[in-house]
Amino acid sequence: MKQDEHNQTEGLKPLPAAQCSVKTYHLSQSVRGPLLNWSEEDWIQAVEWISRKDGTRFSPLELKAAFLEHVAQGHNVIPIGDCDNFDYKKGCQGHSPNAELMRHRTN
Repeated sequence: MKQDEHNQTEGLKPLPAAQCSVKTYHLSQSVRGPLLNWSEEDWIQAVEWISRKDGTRFSPLELKAAFLEHVAQGHNVIPIGDCDNFDYKKGCQGHSPNAELMRHRTN
């Protein structure tokens, strides 16, 4: 950023939370992509970062079976992390800004 551009934005203040329209989105994982493209080694590595909802670990074969089950259920994607607005065809549908969070960010 040029010095003169920096000076022009220095006096700007963030919008109040009520005026913000920024949405956040959670990431998702394709269920077909790994089934078509992952090697045996990829499945072995994936069990280190993909776990069951209760936190227990899959074996590589159990994880692959879980992905196959998602395909059987018609799912295209699965959530990465917790998401209360998730569509298994399209992914996270977005989350409105949390007013309390936005208040902290503007202070």
